[in-house]
Amino acid sequence: MNQLSFSLPHTFGDWAHLAIATHFNKTLADEAEASKLDGGEQRLVVLERMRVGMQRLQTAIAGFDRAIILPKAAQEKQLAKVTQALSNLCELENLQVTLQTHYQPHLPPAEQLALRKVLKKLKKQCKRADKQSRKQLHSKRYAKFKAALHQWLQAPAYSPLAPMPIEPILPDLLSPSISQLFLQPGWLVGVEKTDWEADIPQPIPVKSVETHLALYSHQLRDLCKLAQQVRDRMHLYRPLYGRAYQTCEEDIKQLQAVLSDLQDNLVLTHFIAHVLGSQWSVEVPELTHQLARVRHQACKLGKPCNTAI
Repeated sequence: MNQLSFSLPHTFGDWAHLAIATHFNKTLADEAEASKLDGGEQRLVVLERMRVGMQRLQTAIAGFDRAIILPKAAQEKQLAKVTQALSNLCELENLQVTLQTHYQPHLPPAEQLALRKVLKKLKKQCKRADKQSRKQLHSKRYAKFKAALHQWLQAPAYSPLAPMPIEPILPDLLSPSISQLFLQPGWLVGVEKTDWEADIPQPIPVKSVETHLALYSHQLRDLCKLAQQVRDRMHLYRPLYGRAYQTCEEDIKQLQAVLSDLQDNLVLTHFIAHVLGSQWSVEVPELTHQLARVRHQACKLGKPCNTAI
């Protein structure tokens, strides 16, 4: 662990204030920038950045909840609807960009017509999601949240635990969430583990990947969400640790990235099936092949589809 710099706070409560203020101010700055943009790629970039900032703000509030006393209007759950609306919009927009840039240029003319049908439907979904996100950003609940949290930052109220030095309690703050991550069953999806003393598990055959993804995609989705939460929580304490800690954080970031790409692929596949119907794979065989190849590649990277902890 690094020695605390004289410029960094030393107590549990002061770290709570610093983390919440940092992510709150970044969120407000991104919101102000997004409000000046009517649409287009730049606004989506800002909204994606804002979504990440909101998630980290939620993590900061939840991670330091034992040190702070927040008014009801400023609690983490009050931000959930706005964050979810932004997440839905960003997910749909990312799917649209993925289809247009990674798949559409490589499809034969016979499949282009079907893909345009999918993109048309996806565009409508994006418009609805954008409308919902704007509604949440202009809602009374969100306005009250910002006002209440701003007021708390000006005159913070702390619990009796707030004066405790941060260093001795860091393991207690981090260990529960990290333990949850390592004990999540998604790690073992697709692993043929017969000898629990062995270091290297036997990976599933490629032909079985689709079956395992169909049966256990919910476990991989949960693992992805948990990895994101742990990554955000570790990010809060990065200045207090050294290079080994940052390496571990980077490993979790890579895990979350692979899982996120896999989840995006599965969501996109389900969306295409919903638009084109049950025989969609016959209608767009090349697209089907490309989507499956991406899924197999994600599993081949040695992430949870074929590698144990």
